[in-house]
Amino acid sequence: MSMRAMAWAREAMAALPADVNATPRLTLLLLADFANEQGICWPTVSRLANEVGCTPRTVQRAMEVLVEQGMLKVVPRKVETGRQVSNFYLLPIGNKSRKRQMRAGGEA
Repeated sequence: MSMRAMAWAREAMAALPADVNATPRLTLLLLADFANEQGICWPTVSRLANEVGCTPRTVQRAMEVLVEQGMLKVVPRKVETGRQVSNFYLLPIGNKSRKRQMRAGGEA
């Protein structure tokens, strides 16, 4: 757990539009709780769903909202054959230029 990521998430939640419901907000806090000092984490969607108390699909939708808001980047991980095995997640903690890049779809 990164205290820096958790502090960032608490501030970032205040910047979310009022119409963003509780599930994306809680998902953001959980991702921050799993994140390292660079804002990288890799919990499974199932684990997040268990902790949030919802379905995996609901967590996926919450993550889509966070991506749209520039609060999260989903990075697919692949094996040598090119098959996707999992994702890791990147939170733009403490870096406003990285957040702008992520919103524009650029590299973090």
